Amino acid sequence: MGCLKSALAGNINAVNIIGYGYDKGIGVGVDRKEAFKWYFEGSSETFKWYEKSAENECVYGQYMHGEYIYEGRGTCKDIIKAICY
Repeated sequence: MGCLKSALAGNINAVNIIGYGYDKGIGVGVDRKEAFKWYFEGSSETFKWYEKSAENECVYGQYMHGEYIYEGRGTCKDIIKAICY
């Protein structure tokens, strides 16, 4: 219950733990659709943080932001935009 509360409050690690639980059936029944929902939420939140980091000229943030755009994690896939990072 504590992990769910933390995930709903925006804790990225907790969001991934919930997704993993649904993916592997740990503490709940296996539910790939629910796992995907949680994994996507975590990816979207991580994307936002990398975007902020990139805007503040953090080289690692720029690299990861570009990688997320290139792979379409947490955002729409855009190879041309990714190359700019």
